Amino acid sequence: MNRSPLRAAAAALLACGLAPAQFGARFEPTAGRILHGVGQESFSTAAFNRVPQYEAAMGVALAPAIDKTYLTLSLYLTSPRNPRARFLSYLGSVAATGKVPEVGIDILPDAAVVAGAYDAEITQMARDFAGYSMPNFARPGVEIANGWNAYSPTVFPAAWRHVVDVFRRENADNVAFVWCIAAAGYSTFDTFDAQGNGLWYPGDEYVDWIGLDLFDASNFSGASPPGSSHSNSLALCAFAWRRKKPVMIAECTAKGLGIMAAGNAQAYWNAWFQPFFGFLDAHPVIREFSYINWDWSLTTQWPTWLNADLTVNASLTALYLQQLSQPRYLHKGPTSPFVGPWPVRLRVDASGQPISFGFDGLTPGVDVYVAFGLRRIVADPGTGERDRDYGLELPPAGWLKVDPLVVVSAGPAPASGPMTFTFPPQTGPATVYVQALHDGRLSTELRIDF
Repeated sequence: MNRSPLRAAAAALLACGLAPAQFGARFEPTAGRILHGVGQESFSTAAFNRVPQYEAAMGVALAPAIDKTYLTLSLYLTSPRNPRARFLSYLGSVAATGKVPEVGIDILPDAAVVAGAYDAEITQMARDFAGYSMPNFARPGVEIANGWNAYSPTVFPAAWRHVVDVFRRENADNVAFVWCIAAAGYSTFDTFDAQGNGLWYPGDEYVDWIGLDLFDASNFSGASPPGSSHSNSLALCAFAWRRKKPVMIAECTAKGLGIMAAGNAQAYWNAWFQPFFGFLDAHPVIREFSYINWDWSLTTQWPTWLNADLTVNASLTALYLQQLSQPRYLHKGPTSPFVGPWPVRLRVDASGQPISFGFDGLTPGVDVYVAFGLRRIVADPGTGERDRDYGLELPPAGWLKVDPLVVVSAGPAPASGPMTFTFPPQTGPATVYVQALHDGRLSTELRIDF
């Protein structure tokens, strides 16, 4: 096995800081922005769950945009606890809040997944995701390449590809897939064989985002000798940069801090929060983080992690709010970019020439970028084109730019779909690529080859 090339050099470069990243990934925010999320199991009534307190402290202006939950594939249709019904209820609850779900999915045993033993579960789950007409993040495997989740090298990538293939077959176009490690896991996550097959990585075409889970402060600060968790974090960011994938800090919590109401807020901040946000600042490839606001001391499985509920300390909460008030952090806000309808139902008619396509449910304020072959159309239904830099490349010479309120054929585009574009004749294979941004914040994208 060979390690990914230039790993050390890329990690050192990232540690020095780079220009804002923009990779055009599904649901990637605009350059320089970081999505703010919270977790986990926010609707749980367990005493250790302090997400409601966290959301109350954030208020409307800093409300988290992402909400986290978990599923187990093998139990999705068979458990007497009826996890599918609970998941559908969860999606409805999250939709009511205007947040976007990020769902960790246990896909063990991975060999059975590859063999098709859980195809019924994957198919139903994909349909349930697709039926939720808003963006979703899915994290199959949750955390891989470690000693606590029993996934198998070389087998897991095949299981991942199988899951994604079924989701695509079921037209779950509103799902972005997050391949995730924990910093405390193995250092072999970016290992490939001589033929370029990943020991753990399923391939760029199957991954939208790359995830990294951070708990101990040593995961992102202090010494970083080879094999350490900090070294893994640096290497993961370098790996994501090379593969042109945004990074999601899918899980993070102030493990072991033991926050108390009368404790020293500045000491808490210096010990965990300041180096954490410093790590985000140093790595512009990071585009999302979700803080798990739990009192771990009240859990049965992780009591030694102590209390990470930052809201119990008013002064610490004030420092945290000050940090998140910086413009780079992207919150749900009073005019949430996550409130649908979203242009995820694309209709393509390639039966003849000219080829046409359209989509339903456009919302005023959504900027829609459409690429077809070598032509780009820019549309902003109902509001007119805005002079704003989204970090996107300028249209190359020869691309078509159309007035945002005019359909290519003729007539004004309505404030809410359908909106149809007709393209000149094309020869050979063609691609439709759609990217949408709401108030320059969250993007959704679709790609159809035909």
